[in-house]
Amino acid sequence: MKNWWKKTTDEILHDPVLWVASVCLIVMHLVTAYFWHSPNFMKAFPDTNGHAMCHGFFPSCAQTIKFSSDLARGILYSYAFVASSALILILIPRFRRFALGLLLLVTAVKLGLFLSRFNLMGNYHLIQFFLVGALFFLPKKRVSYFLVLAMFYFLAGTLKLNNEWLSGAALLVPSIILQGKWLAWALAYVVILELILVWGLLSKSLPLRIVTLLQLFLFHLFSWHIVGYFYPVMMFLALAPYAMSLWKKYDREILKEISPVTASVLVAFLIFNSYPFFWGRDPALEGHFRGLRVNMLDARPVCYPLVYVQDPKNSSTYFVETSQSNAMRTRCDPGSFESQLRRYCENLNADQKLGFILYSRRSTDSEFRIIRNTTDFCQDSYASVF
Repeated sequence: MKNWWKKTTDEILHDPVLWVASVCLIVMHLVTAYFWHSPNFMKAFPDTNGHAMCHGFFPSCAQTIKFSSDLARGILYSYAFVASSALILILIPRFRRFALGLLLLVTAVKLGLFLSRFNLMGNYHLIQFFLVGALFFLPKKRVSYFLVLAMFYFLAGTLKLNNEWLSGAALLVPSIILQGKWLAWALAYVVILELILVWGLLSKSLPLRIVTLLQLFLFHLFSWHIVGYFYPVMMFLALAPYAMSLWKKYDREILKEISPVTASVLVAFLIFNSYPFFWGRDPALEGHFRGLRVNMLDARPVCYPLVYVQDPKNSSTYFVETSQSNAMRTRCDPGSFESQLRRYCENLNADQKLGFILYSRRSTDSEFRIIRNTTDFCQDSYASVF
């Protein structure tokens, strides 16, 4: 372990591009702390009744990891303090190795929070986790970093191959800069940029790499007035090490430097993100492992959840109320209803059954689809329902 740590940190600290990457990844944590320092962050954690939105693989998150508002706030402040310390120490040569250890520590804390609550999910967190992973755990770190970056853009582009994105219906707010056919052309251009042009980052041609980087920069700059500051700032920081690398002359094509380990990781991640398409599912509506896959504002789902209780004793059926998240990405995700349904299960009599039907559609579709349908949620396994 000691030899691995020395070898890893030596490679990072002796490469100016990788050192800049470590600085940017630390700054990402500070930006995250500022972003999370809001009422929305506190709402992600349970109240005294144990209400929480959990990941599908961790349905009992509220009961297993209990946060009070004070504890969540304390964790957030500690997280910001350690990240600030790491940023200061990474600038002092004799403490840089220790600062890299702090970077791993705060990343682990952020990952723990991310996994503990479904409504903390988001691409802006996933990209940081994978870039930290590339920096510390993959060989040929500079190449691995750039490949992970390009792969994220590509996967985001695959999710935009639908009418909802191309029509602009999926946008959080209407663009005040482009409208009509100009907006439609711009949205189509984004798909081309992420699916095809982004691979120019790996080109041997310096002019092509510069042009590709400028296009990505302009894309995120334009998106600011639609998605807010957080995502563009995180991506600017992710791209900054690449911008610095443009000063280095490549002796050969970057693709020839890919290690088998890095290639295997990227292929596995590609398959994990692609399986909903292979199974004929709509990733925006089905929600399978959505919190751990690349997810974008590729859809504006509309849904009607129907929850009912069957009471054999009284030969009756009555409906119960459910609430939906205000977040566009998660409000119709099947997993977002899990914690509510489990609370209903706790209050049912032994002979009562809880039924759940979820009707969903994209906003540009005319017909609803039945996404989930179970007549006995409390007895069905989580995997079979969600």
